[in-house]
Amino acid sequence: MSLSDLCKASGDLSDDEKVAELLPIQVQQVYVLNRLGKLADAQDLASQISQKDIPDASTQHVAQNNSIAAKDSIENPYMAHRLLQNTISIPEKDRFFTFQLDRIKENDLILDLLVSKYNGVIKSTDRTLTSNPPPSISSHLNHISVLNAAAHAQTRLGNFGIKRILPLLEKRPLDVGLAMLVVQLYILTNNHVSAATALESLLKHLESSDATDHRDVRFAPGLVATVVSLYGLQGRKSQITTELAKAASYWRHKSKPPESLLQAAGLGLLDSSDPEDQATARDIFATLYQQDRTSKIATAGYVAAHALTSSSVADEAKDLTPTSRLIAGIDVSALEEAGVPHTKSSADAQAASRKRTLDEKPKPAKKRVRKSRLPKDHDPTKEPDPERWLPLKERSSYRPKGKKGRQKAAGLTQGGVEKGGESAAAGGTSGKGSEGGVIKGSGPGTANKAKNKKKSKK
Repeated sequence: MSLSDLCKASGDLSDDEKVAELLPIQVQQVYVLNRLGKLADAQDLASQISQKDIPDASTQHVAQNNSIAAKDSIENPYMAHRLLQNTISIPEKDRFFTFQLDRIKENDLILDLLVSKYNGVIKSTDRTLTSNPPPSISSHLNHISVLNAAAHAQTRLGNFGIKRILPLLEKRPLDVGLAMLVVQLYILTNNHVSAATALESLLKHLESSDATDHRDVRFAPGLVATVVSLYGLQGRKSQITTELAKAASYWRHKSKPPESLLQAAGLGLLDSSDPEDQATARDIFATLYQQDRTSKIATAGYVAAHALTSSSVADEAKDLTPTSRLIAGIDVSALEEAGVPHTKSSADAQAASRKRTLDEKPKPAKKRVRKSRLPKDHDPTKEPDPERWLPLKERSSYRPKGKKGRQKAAGLTQGGVEKGGESAAAGGTSGKGSEGGVIKGSGPGTANKAKNKKKSKK
């Protein structure tokens, strides 16, 4: 039963008191539905709330924010911006909580971006980042950093956004929010290598710092999980093991280590073939098991880590779920009939996938031609002549017409034999009416006869 149902069913409150109590509860429910991603339910509930009936000015402003955030898309951001700017003034005694004020400020900056007030957002966020220099794992400060970058990139994604944001990352190399934004933009463009490189650069800068809080940020569970996920996408198992071992080594000596990170590090180090990594995994699960003996993960990890080195873990294994119960719903006969799939090593699988990628050439997309540019007798079932763009005389199907045309075409043929004669490689010349390799009418006497004829004519 929800709080609103309890309030309605209460017999100690009058009807007016129930209405007064229900309004802030419903405003909180709208926020919770927004956070859960149930925007349709949040929008329906927000439409049922009469904001004018809310007595508290701060609650009324929160209700206005939640109502705008519940919409799938803001059709008119200028109107939404105006609605938030025209809210009533909040008295001194009715101030927001810090977490409320942070979210309201972020909403105001987002609306400023939607109405293209980029310079104003840059100035406002620069003041906040200057007073709270990075690095930080505060969600509010990292959101402010992302909004600052969005204003510099004019809310554009892709390569344009990356080019605008990378110079900011060079100026603020310890900014966690900015680095994570660059990683996300690279992932959106399927550039996982550059994403891992950007995150590794942030981690190196944090490691080189001597400040204690910087080291805490360096091994924050969220950053460790992100870099491990990027390594997993690239198949870099050795880097995963190294990163988990470094994180576990750092947090094991802290008073309040993150339990989820140590569990993930222990499970990852168990798969390693290095004896040192396996010893680290045994120490991690021994510590976790001593802290909480009721934890199934800690108990299973402790048993798995010590099973090969000690036989005294059989008593601890009794606390785990029996194997018979775990396999109760498995049909062994169906598995045997299906057969055992052949598995390959990760390296062979990656090599095969790369080979398939290289062999599979993308097919060129077919161009659509307008009907107005096609001939009247066009038949789509027949392939067009590939020589249709060549001149008529240069096509292979060209045949000259008439005797002169055929003779001219024969004379233009390269490498052919001239009509009426044969090649005389030994004699040196050939031609019609030749005898003994010498053409009739050639020689020194021929020129003299021609001169005498000319003189006799004169």
